Amino acid sequence: MDARMGLGPYIIGMIVRYTDFRGMYLSLASVVFLSILLYYFILSIVLRSASGLIILANILFICV
Repeated sequence: MDARMGLGPYIIGMIVRYTDFRGMYLSLASVVFLSILLYYFILSIVLRSASGLIILANILFICV
């Protein structure tokens, strides 16, 4: 958790250095949009499977 909180501002600073603030906001908005699509894709797989709760528990355990 600490590494993610420390690397986030560093990466955002690199984005601002190569683009302007508009580019930074557009790139971060695209990351959010892709994350939403990935969430719904994984959720649809979990809900279609017979053992969806087990798969969901495994995904959550890996992500933590």
